[in-house]
This record gives sequence, C-alpha cells and structure tokens, in this order.
Amino acid sequence: MNKFIKFPGFKDKAVTLSYDDGVHQDKRLIDIMKKHGLKGTFNVNSGYAEMNISESRLNNQELLDLFKDSGMEIAVHGYLHWPFDGIDTARATKEIITDREKLEALFGKIIKGAAYPFGTYSDDVVEILRLSGIKYCRTVISTEHFELPKDWLRLP
Repeated sequence: MNKFIKFPGFKDKAVTLSYDDGVHQDKRLIDIMKKHGLKGTFNVNSGYAEMNISESRLNNQELLDLFKDSGMEIAVHGYLHWPFDGIDTARATKEIITDREKLEALFGKIIKGAAYPFGTYSDDVVEILRLSGIKYCRTVISTEHFELPKDWLRLP
C-alpha cells in the first residue's frame, strides 16, 4: 500500500529540514532558507516562549513575528522540553497536549507534527501522540536514503 504514497507534488524523494527550540538564530536561518527557496519545520517549546524564561529562546511575540507568514511549519516539541521517556505518562500527555494547544492558539492553525525532545520516546508516548492527533513525529535518527517512512510517529 505504501508504494502509492508520494511526497507533495507527487515527488518520489524528499529532504526535510527540521530545527528545534525556537531560538534567536532561527531569524538568520529563515532569511537564508527564504533566499534559497527552502522550507522547514521548527519544533517549538511553547512554555519557554510563553514564560520568557530563557534569553536564548524566542518569546511568544517574537515567534509570531518570525513564523506567522514565513511559510515554515511549526511543530510540537514539548511544553517545557522534558524528555518524553523520562517522565510518567500523565506528564508526557500534558507536555504534548499543552504545547499543541498553546501553539495552535498562538498561530491560529492546526499543528500536526512534533519532534521528540532529546530524541527520546517510548511506545506509550507514541500512543499519546497518536491519540492527540499528531500525524508525524521526528526522531534524531538519520537516514542515508529517501524511502518513505514505515512509521510516521517514529520518523527518522
């Protein structure tokens, strides 16, 4: 069945760019990406942005100003960036759902993707993501091929 799935534009191969945490360097990165016609996904921790507790990370207004009309995708990365396999199921659920709700409220659109903080996850966390409506989640595993993923919630 997967042999009929294609990337956007009916492409057989794709390269994805994904960046984490919503940091100030993203401003320059987005300028470079736009200059070269590139798109990417930025995985954001809405708790850091909302509470403005880290000088290295963008606050809510900066995130909105930078990403709103950038053409870049925003994805869940955990409300406070806790490693999902190092916390109990209730806390992991709260991290995922709260982050998604906050990002959706900030950007006014549905958030469908995620990236695992520190690349860590468990089968329970994969199920939480599935139940909360997340369609894909990136791991930190790199591939050296262009094959379609077998499991979109464990996306290399």
